[in-house]
Amino acid sequence: MRILILNWKDIKNPSSGGAEIVTHELAKRWVKNGHQVALLSSTYPQCHPKEKLEGIDITRRGNPETTHFFWAFWHYQKYFKGKVDLVIDQIHWVPFFTPLYVKEPKVALIFEIAKNLWDKSLPRPLSTIGHKAEYLYLRLYRQIPFLTASQSTYNELKAAKIQKVTTFPLAPNLNPSSLNWAKEKLPTFISLSRLTPAKQIEETIKAFYLLSQKVNARLWIVGRGESRYKNHLIKLAREFGLESKISFWGYIDEKKKAELLQRAWAIISTSAREGWGLNITEAGVLGTPAVVYNSPGLRDAVRHKKTGLICQKSTPEELERKLNELIHNSNLRMKLGRQAQILNQKLTWDKSAKITLDVLKNIALQRANN
Repeated sequence: MRILILNWKDIKNPSSGGAEIVTHELAKRWVKNGHQVALLSSTYPQCHPKEKLEGIDITRRGNPETTHFFWAFWHYQKYFKGKVDLVIDQIHWVPFFTPLYVKEPKVALIFEIAKNLWDKSLPRPLSTIGHKAEYLYLRLYRQIPFLTASQSTYNELKAAKIQKVTTFPLAPNLNPSSLNWAKEKLPTFISLSRLTPAKQIEETIKAFYLLSQKVNARLWIVGRGESRYKNHLIKLAREFGLESKISFWGYIDEKKKAELLQRAWAIISTSAREGWGLNITEAGVLGTPAVVYNSPGLRDAVRHKKTGLICQKSTPEELERKLNELIHNSNLRMKLGRQAQILNQKLTWDKSAKITLDVLKNIALQRANN
């Protein structure tokens, strides 16, 4: 098959996230299976306009906004119309509106419906416009097959009357057999994500402040993102008097990330909404359990009392209680870590690629038969 992927970013974009990792891991395996994959995404400083990466032909044009509303249409019309078997419309808040101009079979790849993230990320009236636009585009896409990772997103898509939705598992990129870092002596927790308001990392800091009144512990905040939001978090830590207990690591490479994940007692996520929580899976395969808010995506990545703990009430107070429970119950902590490692080791990108490729083949075959 000849596959065209439209996505706002590619894996080499400095501001890319888990969704771009997933797309790349799937696409490079489709290439290994003998298929041609092209990807159109936006540019970033010092990027190459064209690049072949692990068999994927990447073209970069414009910024995320112009890529969505101009370059995708232009690129398709000039280079791919009538020359591909299938187009993947990857949706991150905003789709590429392919039902309006792409004649070939289409598949929507989505990890989360934005919903309350509009309110977390944009002021009114922009957030209100976002809600309305999301409602309208989902109506436009009702007949388009969807691929997604979590049961939470599956349920929301079905509630929006999307006809065909297929879920597939996500896998960790880390190899635990090559790592052997011991856990920190002091209770140490890690928050690993892009630093954006939607991640609600201030909730983690507030919970850690409550915990620090009872226990001598440490918190590592890892990730880059919006400088304004990062400064807000640093200021909050200072106001709570936690400068010596909270470390802001910024960007770290994959090797250091794996080390910190393995050394931590647990990973924390208080995000308002996730497509899955790939960081939870990566921590789990290294034997580190998770303590998370009861948010879409996070509740799918964690099995409560098996691979981690889910706060039934998404509040700093409830999170502090769960962290305290882990600290004082070493048997529970070790059991959760072992089970997280066992279950997450069963997840592989090869399985994910096969599931998604089977869906793509069936859709393309239906078109050929018609």
